[in-house]
Amino acid sequence: MIQVLFYSIVLFLQPADTQRLFDTYKITLNLDIDTEGDSLRSSSAEVMAISLTENLNYTDLNFVGLEVESVLVNGTTSNFTRQDTGINQILHVEFGESFFIGDTFSITVHYHGQPEDGLHISHNLTYVMNFVKDAWYPKGARYWFPCFDEPYDKFLIDMNVTLDTAQLLVATGHLVSVDTVGDKCTYHWKEEMPIASYLVALQAAPGYRIVPDTFSYNGYTIPIEHHVRLYDSLEAVSQFSNVPDILGYFSDLFGIYPFYNDKFGFVQLGNWHYAIEYQTNVFWALPVSGTHYYEYTVAHETAHQWFGDAVTPFTTKDVWLSEGFATYCEALYDDHWEQGTSYRAYMRGIMDYYLRNEDVPVGHPFPIYDPPDLWNPTTYEKGASVLHMLRYILGDSLFFEMLRDYYNSFKYQNATTYDFKAKAEEYYGGNLDWFFDEWVFKAGHPVYEGRAYLIEPNTTPHKLVVEIEQVQETDTLIPIFKMPLEIGLIKSDSETTIVTIWDSLSFQSETLEVSFVPINVVLDPNSWVLKEGGIQGVLEQKPKEEALHWTTVRPTISRDHFQLWWSLANSENCLL
Repeated sequence: MIQVLFYSIVLFLQPADTQRLFDTYKITLNLDIDTEGDSLRSSSAEVMAISLTENLNYTDLNFVGLEVESVLVNGTTSNFTRQDTGINQILHVEFGESFFIGDTFSITVHYHGQPEDGLHISHNLTYVMNFVKDAWYPKGARYWFPCFDEPYDKFLIDMNVTLDTAQLLVATGHLVSVDTVGDKCTYHWKEEMPIASYLVALQAAPGYRIVPDTFSYNGYTIPIEHHVRLYDSLEAVSQFSNVPDILGYFSDLFGIYPFYNDKFGFVQLGNWHYAIEYQTNVFWALPVSGTHYYEYTVAHETAHQWFGDAVTPFTTKDVWLSEGFATYCEALYDDHWEQGTSYRAYMRGIMDYYLRNEDVPVGHPFPIYDPPDLWNPTTYEKGASVLHMLRYILGDSLFFEMLRDYYNSFKYQNATTYDFKAKAEEYYGGNLDWFFDEWVFKAGHPVYEGRAYLIEPNTTPHKLVVEIEQVQETDTLIPIFKMPLEIGLIKSDSETTIVTIWDSLSFQSETLEVSFVPINVVLDPNSWVLKEGGIQGVLEQKPKEEALHWTTVRPTISRDHFQLWWSLANSENCLL
């Protein structure tokens, strides 16, 4: 009852933009894996849920491909049908009775077959890949167990997995027991923290071993278990040696590792050029070479345990709350690793990568929120850049306090972009519509062309005019940006004085009174803003501009052209 009450409370904190009829609070899987036949023998899933509506007498579960043997509701055989096809296939279950708001019920599905996606079974390697191959969307769980396959339906999970004794199996949560009967063994794994369906995972293979480590924090000792091939185990010891430090650093920033009652570890797959976070595990499809070459990927995937797994985006529209945050954590950890010397350089690299690849993969810029594709530089690098700029606006102390509060407010739940915006506004002390509208809900970036020149250069204080123009092509998605801009005034001894101005117009001019004549003026010297362009040095006086004077518009007999005459200062009249 405590678990049911907890989930009822959490549910009503979620945005009301879904049409769920029930809330799942626990799933128990009993899987019998036939690694020789690449399939599931007779298996079952029990989905335990709470009704969210009155007179609920049916439900629909996402379940694709596998053969359904029978369905029971509260232990009684029930009628079911399969509806739709492919990734949208539904298991429609008739209850035979009605449930009302707050009533609990269970649906047990018995099934077997070869999964089309999601769970890949073979004698050499069995593993979960919940990002389906056709679209790389996180909809793979429905291919191997029935569920309401959306990230906002979190639940607890028990997994009882039976396979050959030659297979070493790791799964989500912590290991409860291993029972061996003859040449078969059954692993019981349990996750007692809420989890989204796409974060449920398992992996099994022969010839693997566990490389152990530990992470101690505030009285907790958390096991670290890396599952790797036997012949890569020594390299794994070196390659993942900094994992306790990474866990400790992020725990200091945001709060203790969220799954402290479970474990954490990296799980080796093939060399397939990716790494992917699951709750309490990272599946590692990159080389295990014994070096720290992939250190930032290790940090990125570890950060997902906080942002992505504990605090899960409400829908894929909010995916930047996972990927942008983890990418930003790369820069934070790099600065920690380099003892406070590398943050700005790492962030410049992130921003430059985005600027070079802004159009990928659709050929034009698009917003961070609700992107047309999930895995791209806008979601990752621009998302990280938004956090970097928000740090600039809030200041270090408030920014990190805000991040920690945001994490703890939505831990084990879901969050939307609007939730994060509201939390940022609490610490900003005002409305941040202007910031989120231009950087999150719209597209592109500012391109600045600026110049600086002295007026009355022989007077003291000197008057320095800074003119800034935004020259990016604007449309309904790409705006004129409003941002505070640092102006670096560089003295002859290389000392830099910083002045901040607010820029919000297509063209803006500011007159600054300065006690010295700068030898150079630099726009955004600390690289706080995602931008292109800069300021064209310091001129001793405003450059002369040749004025364009229209003199005559002469009509002609032809309707498809006319004549324009103009003159430039000190020049003859010209005909166009």
